[in-house]
Amino acid sequence: GAEAIRALATQLPAFRQKLSDGWYQVRIAGRDVSTSGLTAQLHETLPDGAVIHIVPRVAGAKSGGVFQIVLGAAAIAGSFFTAGATL
Repeated sequence: GAEAIRALATQLPAFRQKLSDGWYQVRIAGRDVSTSGLTAQLHETLPDGAVIHIVPRVAGAKSGGVFQIVLGAAAIAGSFFTAGATL
């Protein structure tokens, strides 16, 4: 997971700061990850087939609301690091 976030931060310079500022919600293997727990969970071994979703937070939307748009970029980036095993 950490490699995928690092790859996105390399390609999108403002991404890391916006992630830290809470602009995005991260969901790993179907579970929402808090900002404080993000670093620890990104370095854990993911189960086979696990997907990382990076979801922009929409103003006024509740956590996990229907107005959130799922970015598949992290899953795609992760597939490069696992030779396509996640797809």
